[in-house]
Amino acid sequence: MQNECKALLSSTTSFEFNPIDRMHLSLTKTFTIRHHNIAPFVENLREQLDGRRRFRLEFSGVQVYVNEERTRTFIGVRVAEESYGPLNELVSSLDECLCEYKLPLYYTDRSFHVSILWCLGDREAEVRSELPAIIAVFERVYEEEYCDISQQVKTLWFKCGNKSFHFDLI
Repeated sequence: MQNECKALLSSTTSFEFNPIDRMHLSLTKTFTIRHHNIAPFVENLREQLDGRRRFRLEFSGVQVYVNEERTRTFIGVRVAEESYGPLNELVSSLDECLCEYKLPLYYTDRSFHVSILWCLGDREAEVRSELPAIIAVFERVYEEEYCDISQQVKTLWFKCGNKSFHFDLI
């Protein structure tokens, strides 16, 4: 689907979209933490996430997103609202950890998604005009290749610099 959406946008826009190599769903904003706080922060995350159960994510459609600084535009696959329950619970737990270190909390107006393509700059208006065609590609690929576009979440990852920490769900 990435390639088809990228080809569509390349033929209709003057800017280049790049595929997201490691697709993910973010549950925190990007933040900076002091090196000496990483280990205690990870331990705090472990305590908050201990005993959390696996859950299924359902997806529903495509949307255009722009980062807070308005320096990048993304095309993302939306998480269906019926899957928001476990995600909101996780964000609340993660926000508690962030609060202890005076780090930025997650957005109050949440739109959970997995980005599939990105480009430099605020191209929201241009991409929105192409959204019906992108949605048509998504729906066709979804129907042909996936009868179920849901995903079982078994592990959460925390990436900090060049280190990654994983938290297995039960």
